[in-house]
Amino acid sequence: MQLNELKVTEALVKYPERIYKVFSAHLEQEMLNYMYHYKVHRDDYESEHDNIKGMVAKVANKKGITIEQNWSKGKSNKLEIDIRPDDFPARYTPKTETEDGYAKLQLVYKPGADKKAEGTHQTGVRKNKWLHTIRIIMGDIMEDLLIQDKPKEQFREIHYILQRVNSTLRHELMHLTQEHTLRSTISKKLNQKTGEWETDDLAYTGQTDRLPGYGDEDLERDHPEFGYRVHNLSPIEFDPMIESEAARFRYTFYDRTEPVMPQIKDYIRSSQFFKLLKGMRETKPGEWESWEDADPRYQIAIKKFTKRVENLLDINN
Repeated sequence: MQLNELKVTEALVKYPERIYKVFSAHLEQEMLNYMYHYKVHRDDYESEHDNIKGMVAKVANKKGITIEQNWSKGKSNKLEIDIRPDDFPARYTPKTETEDGYAKLQLVYKPGADKKAEGTHQTGVRKNKWLHTIRIIMGDIMEDLLIQDKPKEQFREIHYILQRVNSTLRHELMHLTQEHTLRSTISKKLNQKTGEWETDDLAYTGQTDRLPGYGDEDLERDHPEFGYRVHNLSPIEFDPMIESEAARFRYTFYDRTEPVMPQIKDYIRSSQFFKLLKGMRETKPGEWESWEDADPRYQIAIKKFTKRVENLLDINN
C-alpha cells in the first residue's frame, strides 16, 4: 500500500523511546490489572460482562504481563527513571552539554472525569537536575468495554484502551522532549554544503511557545470553546496534537478493508483540531463555520499527520 497522493517527509518531535518503553510497559501492566479487577455495579451488570476477565487475562498473557491477585490502585501507580542525553537525537541540543535529569510517571484513577484518558506534564528541579512529572489521568475507560457484547469486540476494545493510553503517554513525552532539549536552547541548522549541524545563536526553536491564556483553568472553565482553541493552537501543542490525532485515526476511525487516503481526508474534514487550524469555529454543538483565515501551519499539519498515520499503519515497510 502506497500513499502516492501525498508525498511527505515531515517528522514530529521525537519522544524518548527508552523512557517510553519503560513507562508503557508499566502503564499496560497497571491498566490490565485495573480492568481485570474492575467491579461492575450490580445495577449495570449484564451476562456478557462475565467474559471480560478472561479477555483481559488473554491479552495480559499475550503481552507477558502478570495479573496480580492482590493488586490495588495506588500500590504501583508511580515509576521513575533517569533521563540521559542520548535519549534524544544528536541534533536536539540540551541546555547544557552534560545535562540529564529524572522522568516520573504517575497514574491517577479518576472514573468521574469527562475524558477517558488525558495527561499532564510538569517540570521541576530536584538535586539540581530537571524533574519531569507525567501524570496519566484515567477517566471512565471501562465505558466502551462494558457495552461490547461479543468476545471479539471485547478483545479489540481492551487493545484499543491500551493504545489510547499509550498515545496519551507519547503526547506527554513529546512535551518532555520540548521542555528538556528544545525549550530555551538555540537551534541548529544543517549546512547543506558541509552536511554539518551548525549553531545559530539567534534562532530559537519556538517549540514551547504558548498563546495568551494557555493553561488558564478559569478561561477553560468559563469559556471552554475559546480555552480549547488557545490550548490546541499553541505551538507547544502542535506536534503532540498531531501525534494524538494520528493515534485516534488509527484506533477509532481506520477501516483496514477500505483505501486509506479517502479515510485520511474524511478524518481531517471531521477533526476538531484540523477545523481549528483551517480557521473554523464551532457555533453550536456539531456545527462549524469559517471564522478567519487558515492557520499557516494547516498544510504542514496535514503532511505531518499523513506521515505519522503511514508509520502507524506500517505502510511502505
